[in-house]
Amino acid sequence: MIVVVGAGIAGLSLAWALLQKGADVTVLEAASVGSGASGAATCYLEPRLGTTPIRRLEWEGLQAWEDYAARLSSDSGTDVEYWREGQIRVTLAENLERFVADYDERTDYGWHVDLLSTDELLQREPMLSPDLVRAAYVPIVRWANGATVCAAMAVAIEKAGGTIKTGWSVERLETTASDVIVHSQDGGSVTAETVVFANGLGANSVAGTPEDLPVSRAVRGVNLVVDMSGAAQPIRHLIKHRDGTLCPRLGSRLIIGPTYEHGIDHHDVADDVIEMLYSRAAPIVPGLRDMPLIGVTSGIRTKIGNGQLALGRSSANPRVAFSLGHAGSGFLRAPIVGDALADYLLNGERHPLLDAVLH
Repeated sequence: MIVVVGAGIAGLSLAWALLQKGADVTVLEAASVGSGASGAATCYLEPRLGTTPIRRLEWEGLQAWEDYAARLSSDSGTDVEYWREGQIRVTLAENLERFVADYDERTDYGWHVDLLSTDELLQREPMLSPDLVRAAYVPIVRWANGATVCAAMAVAIEKAGGTIKTGWSVERLETTASDVIVHSQDGGSVTAETVVFANGLGANSVAGTPEDLPVSRAVRGVNLVVDMSGAAQPIRHLIKHRDGTLCPRLGSRLIIGPTYEHGIDHHDVADDVIEMLYSRAAPIVPGLRDMPLIGVTSGIRTKIGNGQLALGRSSANPRVAFSLGHAGSGFLRAPIVGDALADYLLNGERHPLLDAVLH
């Protein structure tokens, strides 16, 4: 039995991969599936620039997502809301130099990027501002609905024979000679051969964990959700500007954000944070403030150190493993990391692009 703690994208993708490789898996979640950062995430799938192993892994993750989304939809019987329309990067005049430098860097790395004039941009996205002086269409970028992906993955896990226990908050571990007993706050327990922490900040407060379990820190991300249904042509592409993103969803919804608030680990969003998000995005979409505000979402991303990914087993207690430090890239990397970590836990196989971060 392998117990995975956390039903966000890190825990669910690992559990799904473990089940496909024949493991017996139980997922424990303190709240509900996708209730943390994964459910609130914009979930755009865009590799960062660079040639390090992790950047190359992000490219592999993006290339794997087409099949990954199809398999997840098939296994769960659920539409995971996977978009292929691509990204449009836009700029106002004051940020043109930075925009050009970004375009040059992407083309140097071999990205397919099409420059657009203001007129060409507004033909594609008439809701955007005529003050935008240049745009670049990046067709390779994809995005999904994080909450829908997590919900579909939970269904696929249970269909594959896995168990998901929600409202199950882990309080402490008890390690015996042969296994690990996971105790809940309400007195329940589950016995496992291996326990994998994939619950971000939650892992910090569990008693009985080994001293070398990585410590996570909080980075809050807040988004606004507005209704575009009154527009003649709602936004269809993922729009990236200097200070954030505009991400369309089904039902004419538009996700505006995100913030990157280091050290904030609560969900009480003050009015000044909401106003900051409006002020950043309003120059890009002039009619933004007239759109009905559907809601405000927040999620607590987690980072380790300067942003390191931490995967593997504790040296002090090899029955305790972890998948932590995913920050904002958990969805992008999930097809590769979930499968690679499952192979590592089951048979010690090390993925070459993850060798430096596997413990």
